[in-house]
Amino acid sequence: MFLDFLYVTSVFFSIVTALVIWFRINKVHNFSAHLIATYLFLNAICFGFYFVILYGAINYFPVLYKMPAPISYLIPPISYIYVRSVLYNENRFRKRDLLHLIPFLFFVANYFSFYTMDLEEKRIIVSRVAENIENVYTVRDGLLPEWVNIMARASQSLIYLFFQWWLLIGFFKRNKENVSKQYRLVKKWLFDFTKLQTLYLISLVCLYVVIFFMVIASVSAEDFMVQFTRVILAVSYLLISGYLLWNPNILIGLPTLLITDANSPTEPQELLLLNIFTDFNTQVQQQKLFLDSSITLSLLAMKTDTSARRISEMISASNYANFNDYINHLRVAHSEKLIQKKYLEKHSIEALGKVCGFHSKNAFYRAFRKEYDCTPKEYSARKSLQGL
Repeated sequence: MFLDFLYVTSVFFSIVTALVIWFRINKVHNFSAHLIATYLFLNAICFGFYFVILYGAINYFPVLYKMPAPISYLIPPISYIYVRSVLYNENRFRKRDLLHLIPFLFFVANYFSFYTMDLEEKRIIVSRVAENIENVYTVRDGLLPEWVNIMARASQSLIYLFFQWWLLIGFFKRNKENVSKQYRLVKKWLFDFTKLQTLYLISLVCLYVVIFFMVIASVSAEDFMVQFTRVILAVSYLLISGYLLWNPNILIGLPTLLITDANSPTEPQELLLLNIFTDFNTQVQQQKLFLDSSITLSLLAMKTDTSARRISEMISASNYANFNDYINHLRVAHSEKLIQKKYLEKHSIEALGKVCGFHSKNAFYRAFRKEYDCTPKEYSARKSLQGL
């Protein structure tokens, strides 16, 4: 029951995070954001299908059986391309990325005979699986034995994980001198994401090995070994699925890296963006656009006649973690000016936060403490003492 709770929670977090990115956060259609949302959603489908079989619901939808099997071959390449797109600020697939579809298409062809099978025949196979979930690994549903699918999935996952680490380590070795706040945030996220994937895939491969020897090779294994492997698998997947929800700065920022090319004969991209940002920042402050509590990246883009993507790039190059970090910085700076003008002598802290564009008192407190390492009330008292 505890394991089931972990699995269900993980699937729920994955779906919620994916939907939040697609319909609330990624309104500017950032390529890497689409990839991480797709990664989470496909993981939820494949992971959640386990319960559809375990609790016999597959009997009502026999046509869906084996649908997630080929889909699982899309998850490792999507993860790899996501990391690559963040590192190199890519906004589309490369032509050679079509090669990543080969395993997926191969196993679609492998199960094609099952997909086109008569519905009554499918019901017979599915009912056997629903009665005993171990039949998932023994019943031959495609052209190849099921153990081939298991071993291929494990091998593909490990290969992509290796190249993902290779990509990350190589990139950050070549770019050691960039120490901006945004750079450190993205670096931490990508390494944490890959570390959690490593734990998840190692536990998944171990589970596959145990299943292979228990079910296919008919070798007995300790129940403790099976349960321990499943717990590690569930916990690692829970951490992957919930990481962005627990770290909203990353979720809201959906960051990309901007690296200056020292060998470029033209003006470095980051320096150019900083110059543009100076004028943009002046416009935002003069018009006090940050005081609008409903301001979003797309709305700010429209009011300043600047593309949302360019605003994101400028903010990233300007040492802010993300759009919210930038807007909150301006709001807190404005609140500090009002405190200096004795605003709190006649108004509440909640009123101060509201007039500065914050939705709630708690949000105002968090942003203010981040800037000044104290509450607005403490800051006001400190300034009052200094004025005596």
